[in-house]
Amino acid sequence: MNPNSCENFMDVFIHEMEPYKSKYKIRVRISRVWRAKKYNTDKNDGLHSVLIDEKGDAIHAIINESDYPLVHKKIQQGKVYDIHNFFTRKNQENFKILDHQSQVRFNAMTIFEAVEGNCPEIPEQRFYLVEFDQLKARMNDNTILTDLYGCLKSIVPPHETTVKDKESKCERQESKCEIHLQNLRREDLRITLWGNTARQVDMETISKTSPPVLMALTSLKIKEYLNKPAPSNTSNTCIFINPNIPETNKYRFQFSKLVDRVQILPTPFERRFCYPPR
Repeated sequence: MNPNSCENFMDVFIHEMEPYKSKYKIRVRISRVWRAKKYNTDKNDGLHSVLIDEKGDAIHAIINESDYPLVHKKIQQGKVYDIHNFFTRKNQENFKILDHQSQVRFNAMTIFEAVEGNCPEIPEQRFYLVEFDQLKARMNDNTILTDLYGCLKSIVPPHETTVKDKESKCERQESKCEIHLQNLRREDLRITLWGNTARQVDMETISKTSPPVLMALTSLKIKEYLNKPAPSNTSNTCIFINPNIPETNKYRFQFSKLVDRVQILPTPFERRFCYPPR
């Protein structure tokens, strides 16, 4: 009998998965996919994804950098697969993408069988959204990274700014993007995006989308600035504009006026050349 035969694997839901197992078979949607960087380097750290099952539960999956060339073309974001011949390990202690006891590890031996046809029972996205008033309790505690959602009120587009490297003490140029969100209670939150995440903000879509522009940001770290929460991105942060999630209808009703159109603010460079009328 083929040791990789599906007969040797046990069908499970995500909430049933435990660390250090290799005989699971799962049917999941590959909800979001991203390339991360190794901590404090520009080196790629494999391919990461979030998997969702029909119960709406999610788990973080990783393809190691060494396996990336062999595996990444086998999967496509948004599609549903039956997957087996992978293993699980214990989720890391800090900077968790999701609060699950396990992580999934795919490799060159993993089998991905695409499920044809529509699978409406599996959600397109799964975010673990945190309310704005809960962020203070998360300041400087990055055990689990934070997902946020709100109406985009204004944005300073990606631009280059000078920052000081903490280790080398030298100055360098880095991309920055500043975002202003509001929740259903019209409470404000400012989020700063840096580096590759800032450069990936889709300004064309934002500028062409009729109000409201709703935005979800994943895997943020919450720092403290002036005794207030100051969210910023990690290398695992993904940005979604108008994602299809249950919260959408309430936000569309609340932010349905023309006054809720996104303000695209000038960058610091542009502000230098903005003079008041005489």
